[in-house]
Amino acid sequence: MKKLLVLVFFGGLVAVLAVAVPVHGQGGPPPPPPAPGAPPPPCPPVGCPTATPTATPTATPTATPIPVFVTVKLAHSSVKVGAKQKISVTTIAGARVHFSITWPNKTHKTHSATANANGTLSWSFRQPAGKTTTASSSAKVVVKATSNGSSAQASKKWKIS
Repeated sequence: MKKLLVLVFFGGLVAVLAVAVPVHGQGGPPPPPPAPGAPPPPCPPVGCPTATPTATPTATPTATPIPVFVTVKLAHSSVKVGAKQKISVTTIAGARVHFSITWPNKTHKTHSATANANGTLSWSFRQPAGKTTTASSSAKVVVKATSNGSSAQASKKWKIS
């Protein structure tokens, strides 16, 4: 601020006044702070400052594994010795599938494969001779599907004729 002396004439009288004038680049004194509870002062002609928005964190999606399941379907409920039996499986795509057949005489036959992109798989074989007993003529297949550390199993029986 600089002081400026001003001469004022009033009907023959001369008065000297000292006036404070702001220098270029300097503003006047800062406004007093608002009283507690008072509304904020009005914005200057160039606008009020606004808060800069900040990004809010979003949850990162995680893949939820599809639960493993398995269904088994037999082509025939009764199979003659030397005839073909087909075991069809439905599970999740890419599951590792293990077939285990137990014949009536307690012998076993196994097979493993991977389900295709549709989750289907089938295995065919010929019914071997000499697997029945006088007490039983039913064979049983247990199918186990495994994927991502979890598994499921299902079974079916058929009669050997």
